[in-house]
Amino acid sequence: MDLDRYLSTIGGNLVPLGGLALAVLVFWLLIRRVAGGTAAELRAAYKKIAKADVADWQRPFMLLATRERWHELRESFLMELASRLMDIDKVIEFVVLVERNGLHRERFRDLARYDAETAMRGVSNALSDIADGARGRTVKSARSLAVLIDPENPKAALALAADYYGAKRFAEARDLLERALPLCEQMLAATQEREALPGDTAEQTEKRHGELYEMLERAADMYEDCMGRV
Repeated sequence: MDLDRYLSTIGGNLVPLGGLALAVLVFWLLIRRVAGGTAAELRAAYKKIAKADVADWQRPFMLLATRERWHELRESFLMELASRLMDIDKVIEFVVLVERNGLHRERFRDLARYDAETAMRGVSNALSDIADGARGRTVKSARSLAVLIDPENPKAALALAADYYGAKRFAEARDLLERALPLCEQMLAATQEREALPGDTAEQTEKRHGELYEMLERAADMYEDCMGRV
């Protein structure tokens, strides 16, 4: 029996019979042969999951959990990621970016040990770091995903707002700044002891605080200008 037909036959019964973990294991064994690192290969794997009558809300999680090396991560960590991404195009964009930069290996394994909010802040920071060292479309993709995964991350939001401002997308920049400016101020006030953030060294945390101070000053000027243009 070919793979497509087998998935279609057993898919609807996987979750009731053995729970989500069993479904992930079976799918991982079956679709890993087509799982690759490109958007097209990921979409092919997703189509196989969809054919098995898996509920819509489970599909993003299943795609993450059946990736090579990702299935070793905590189920709760992957479910939280999937719930914040949801849209399959965003999931695929996220996986391609993460795998290209190797975040799903050591860094995600470390972050998966923390509670959901702390872990997602760490993922968001990791994506912001990628954006800082990238060019072109990767910068926009990494920053947008960083804000999507953790809307309360002030550095990610301020950086994306600056991108919008530079592109003369003043209304979008203003909306982000209205949320990010108070978050930035609160974060700086609450973390004066410079405690290391998840996945960061103390030096990286200190660097983030310095960047936040600089970004806060610039963001206030941007916000004033946006208010005069929108």
